[in-house]
Amino acid sequence: MMIQSTTSQDMIIQPTNMNPPKANDELGQEEFLNLLMTQLKYQDPLEPMDDTEFIAQLAEFSALEQMQAMNGYLNSMQTSSMMGKTVTFNTIDNSTGLPILEEGTVESIVYKNGKSYLIVNEKEIDPQHVIEVSEPKEDNQGDDGEETPEV
Repeated sequence: MMIQSTTSQDMIIQPTNMNPPKANDELGQEEFLNLLMTQLKYQDPLEPMDDTEFIAQLAEFSALEQMQAMNGYLNSMQTSSMMGKTVTFNTIDNSTGLPILEEGTVESIVYKNGKSYLIVNEKEIDPQHVIEVSEPKEDNQGDDGEETPEV
């Protein structure tokens, strides 16, 4: 940030980076391999990269890849465990733009671009917005609409 002082009492704060980083700005497989290939391509032939350093970088890459796969699997399992449950989640009211809490039963789960979303009240909900998960609320009515006694 850049701070400009106009008087001794007034300060104007302006961001220096007008393009904030994207949520998906992380080192992926392609970027890591490109970086590694560039490193190999431009290394000094008189002092090549040490074999152990190269193997260590490949081991780190492999471990990173396995952790990402495990994280995706765990997120998928967590989302799947919410199926049929009652969830309370944060959402935005389209008319006012204010945050509100909603509740509903998870009807289904959809997968888009490697991420899972819950379908609740015919809305697609990011599981990160869920703040409470509980057993579904039972209605004590039979098929004919009359109340059935609890046993």
